[in-house]
Amino acid sequence: RECACAPCVSRLAAPRDSAHLLLARACARISTSSTSSSASTAPPSTAMDAPPREVCPAPRRPQSLGAKYQRALETNPLVTKTVTAFILSGISSLIGQLLRTKGRVTPDVVRTAIFYGLSSAPPYSHFWYPILNSISQNPVVRTIVDQIFWRPLLIAYMYVVMNLIKGKSWKQIGEIMRRDYWQKGVKAGLKIWPAAQLINQWFIPLTFRTTSMDIVSFFWDMYLTLATSSDDSEGLTLETLEAELEDLVREKNCGPILIRLSWHDAGVYSTGQLTGGCPNAAMRFVEGDGEGTFGANAGLPTVAMSLLRPIAAKYVESGFISNADLWTLAANVAIRVMGGPVVPTRFGRRDAQSFKESVESQVGRLPDGDKGVDHLREIFHPKGFTDKDIVSLSGAHTVGGCHVDRSGFDGAWTEERSKFDNSYFKNMLSKTYEEETTAAGCPQFRDAASGTVMLYSDLSLLEDPIFQEHVKRYAEDQDTFFADFTAAWVKLQENGCCRLRENL
Repeated sequence: RECACAPCVSRLAAPRDSAHLLLARACARISTSSTSSSASTAPPSTAMDAPPREVCPAPRRPQSLGAKYQRALETNPLVTKTVTAFILSGISSLIGQLLRTKGRVTPDVVRTAIFYGLSSAPPYSHFWYPILNSISQNPVVRTIVDQIFWRPLLIAYMYVVMNLIKGKSWKQIGEIMRRDYWQKGVKAGLKIWPAAQLINQWFIPLTFRTTSMDIVSFFWDMYLTLATSSDDSEGLTLETLEAELEDLVREKNCGPILIRLSWHDAGVYSTGQLTGGCPNAAMRFVEGDGEGTFGANAGLPTVAMSLLRPIAAKYVESGFISNADLWTLAANVAIRVMGGPVVPTRFGRRDAQSFKESVESQVGRLPDGDKGVDHLREIFHPKGFTDKDIVSLSGAHTVGGCHVDRSGFDGAWTEERSKFDNSYFKNMLSKTYEEETTAAGCPQFRDAASGTVMLYSDLSLLEDPIFQEHVKRYAEDQDTFFADFTAAWVKLQENGCCRLRENL
C-alpha cells in the first residue's frame, strides 16, 4: 500500500486543474472514512495480512538565526560572547572613525577598529552579571550596584584603551582622564546606562544580558570614538600647523629634505608614454615594489617622514589634513622659512591606501643627475612644463645637498645650503668646476675653492642656448626667479589633482 502521510502525498503528481484537485480531496475523505469504518468490523489481522503502513517522519524545519545564536550561547557562551563583542565593537569603532574622517578609509582607521574590537572582546559581564544576581534578586538594586561599581570602571578602561591604540603616552592619558573622564565619560553615560541596565536586569534573561548590553555598547562606543577624536582635533588650525612646521624646520634644519619629499611625491606625474601619478603620499608604504622602495626616494621614508611623524600623528590621524597635503604644506613652509618666496597651498589631495597605488617605476618619471638637456625635456615636457619651468625648478638645488649613501652623489650646490636664493645660478656662471667621481662611482663636478658641486644635469643647462638664457636671467634677478619658480612649483604640486580647495 502507498504511504498516506502528508510528505508522501505531496510528492505525488499534482492534479492538472481545480477539478482534479477537488476530486482528489473527495477521494481522500472517502478513503479515510472507509478505512475508519472497516477498522471496527474487520476481523483480527493475521500474519498473512499486508504489513502496516509506514509513515515518513515530518521534515525538520531549518533553524532561524536567532535559534542558532541561542544554541551557541548555551553550548559555547564564552566564545559566542567574545566573537559578538569583537564584531560589534570593531564595526562601531569603524563607523565612528569614518564619520570623523568624512568617509576616508586609511590603514590607521582599520588598525584602530581591529584593535578596539580586540580590546572589547573579553566578555567581562559574563562573569559580572552572575555576581549581581548573587547580590540581590531585585533588578533595581542590581542596576544601582552596577552603575556605582562596574560602569565607571569600564568607562575608564575604554578611555585608556582607545588612547593607547592612538599612541598616547601615559602622561597624556592621565591629562585626558582628568579633563574628560567625568564630564564626557561618566556623566554622559548616566543619560543612557542606568535606563539600559535596568531594562536589561528586569526583562532580559541572564543568558542574553551580555549580548543585550553589547548592542547598546555599539552606539555608545561610536559616541566615545567621536568624543575622543574631537579631543584630538580640538584647537587644531592651519595657523597652528604652520607654526609647528616652522619650528620643525628651524630646530632640525630639515627644510631641504621636506622640499625633496614633496617634489618626489608629486614629480612622478606624467602624460607621455607613461601616464598617471599624483601627489598621494604613496611613499609611506615601503613594502612591495611601491614608491617607498624607489632608489630615487632613498632617505625619504626613513628621514623625512620620521621628522614629520609627531606632527602627522597629531594632524593627520585626527583627520585634520591628509599626508599628501601635509607634505605639500611642509615643503612650502620650508621654502618660506629659508628665505624663499611665499608659495600658496591648496588642499584636498587624497592619500594612497597601499603601495599598489604607486606608479610602476621611477624610470621616465624622475630625472637622473648624470644626464643632459634631452633627458630633462623627456622627463618634464610630458608633465606640462616648459624649458623655463625646467630651469626655474632646477633652482631648488640652491638649498640642500647630495648624500652618497642615498643618491650616489656627494656635496652641496651652494655655501649656504639652508638659504633659498638665486646662489645656485650665480655659482653656475661664476665658479670653475672640475669633474670627479664619488665613492659610489657617480660622475659629478666640484669647485675646488668652495667645495660646492654641480651635477651633469645642472651644468647641461649652460649647454643649451634656451636654458642658458634663463640661467643668466635668474642669476641677475632673484625676484624673477622667485616668481617663475613659484608658478612652476605650484603646477608640480597640483599635477594630477582635482577639486583642490583654498582652505582645509
